[in-house]
Amino acid sequence: MLQRVMMLTLPLLLTGCLSLDPHYQRPAAPVPANLPQGEAGGNRALSYPDVAWRDYVQDARLRQVVALGLNGSRDLREAIANIASARALYGEQRSALFPTINATADGSRWRALTGSGNATALSQSYEAAAGVSAFELDLFGKNASLSRAAFETYLANSEAAKSTRLTLIADIVTDWVAVAAERSNLAVAQQTMASAKRSLDVTRNNQQHGIASLVDVASAETVYQQARSDAASYATSAAQAKNALDLAVGQSVPESLLPSGIEALGGIMRDLPAGVSSQVMPPEQRQALQPQVAALKTPSRHRWPRWAVAAAVAIAVSFGVYRGPALWIGMQADYQTVRGEVREVALPDGSRVALDSGSAIALAYSAGERKVRLLSGAAYFIVAPLGGAESRPFRVEAENGVTQALGTEFSVARTERGVDVSVHQHSVRVTLERGERSLVVAQRQAAHYRNGQLQLTRQTAGDDAWRRGWLVIDRQPLPQALAQLNRYRATRIVAVNPALRARTVSGVFALNKLDDGVGAIRQELSARQLNLPGITLLY
Repeated sequence: MLQRVMMLTLPLLLTGCLSLDPHYQRPAAPVPANLPQGEAGGNRALSYPDVAWRDYVQDARLRQVVALGLNGSRDLREAIANIASARALYGEQRSALFPTINATADGSRWRALTGSGNATALSQSYEAAAGVSAFELDLFGKNASLSRAAFETYLANSEAAKSTRLTLIADIVTDWVAVAAERSNLAVAQQTMASAKRSLDVTRNNQQHGIASLVDVASAETVYQQARSDAASYATSAAQAKNALDLAVGQSVPESLLPSGIEALGGIMRDLPAGVSSQVMPPEQRQALQPQVAALKTPSRHRWPRWAVAAAVAIAVSFGVYRGPALWIGMQADYQTVRGEVREVALPDGSRVALDSGSAIALAYSAGERKVRLLSGAAYFIVAPLGGAESRPFRVEAENGVTQALGTEFSVARTERGVDVSVHQHSVRVTLERGERSLVVAQRQAAHYRNGQLQLTRQTAGDDAWRRGWLVIDRQPLPQALAQLNRYRATRIVAVNPALRARTVSGVFALNKLDDGVGAIRQELSARQLNLPGITLLY
């Protein structure tokens, strides 16, 4: 039934293959498109690239300083290098959308003897070959999405470089003006200090002639010392402003390019016109990038129709029902065997466990016990005995029961009919969940429990025959016998004839020659066999 569902829904799913990228809608800016608005705004709307930075900067010395910064800034170089790197990564990622075509051509020409005397003849050979390497069909748009993401990264790096360039120009202009301001402050402080020095000299002279008192001299001395302190402070600020400018430019700015004071800075910058656009991307670049942005935001395939979504959900549910339990067991298991594999593993306490085909166990060792959870299949336990430093009981949990080792060797198997416990040496205690029932199983005895029912059963030769490479089937109905065979085979065997399914079979089969066992069962039942991909039918 599952195969039919998949055969019907898979073509529908493939026709609905598409990109799951969300549609990107650029949010509206929280400010008006043109600032300011109203009568003060005028009628002309500009964006900053309409005027180059050299036209904004009117002072010739400041232009040279900004040019030095743009040529020597390491941050700007890094931003430009990031653009080149992002462009290369985008090209590399986009190449995954197309197959790789290899073509070679070879030609050779030689002279050789013809076999009659010394006569020779020219021979020539030409070869050409072309091939396509392995190519992944981008059914669900994964490669296209990765390519678009790389392109977005490239655009982001490009915008980052623009931002870095604008920030650098703004920092250089700000620091250059700061140098002018600090130098003007220093000049005023030095003039104030000189004036205070002259006032101090006059006051001292008056005191010597009896006109002024010592209090007047002390007051003048205080004013002079404060002026000296201010001059020293402004000298430090001027030096720091120069250092900040050198740091922004990336090199020491010559003295000839520095302003003497704030008074000489009138008209160094062009006035910003009214109506400047709040959009920072230049119109010409926006026009050039618009087709690429449109192609970027438009999905490469149409949106999922409802029937395609329903088909995908149906397949996902079918896969979950069919393979979900096995995946869940695999996530929990510490040791697991695949179909047809029989393996023995050593546990941390020295015990050994042999796992049958398609079996899985999970360890839950603690300070108080050695617990093993049998998740699926069958396992044969050879328990490290108690004694010395080992005093923890050894327990095996399967479904709603726990088997505690009172000896050394026993096996536990989970089947469709419940859980079977078989003791091969000494004894075990089997206890149902919540301790509602318990019994001791001695050597060469077996127990079976299911749905709260626990009872002693007869030990059979097939309980541990798989450890020795054999499969024992003793008077079992054909569907039950085939279920045991299917645990070791990659191809399932199914009996479709009701009369055939009612028959019982017996036999001992080698696990490495199960095809011979299938043939023996078919001959014994006089059945016919039909081999299909993944399944064998007996009828």
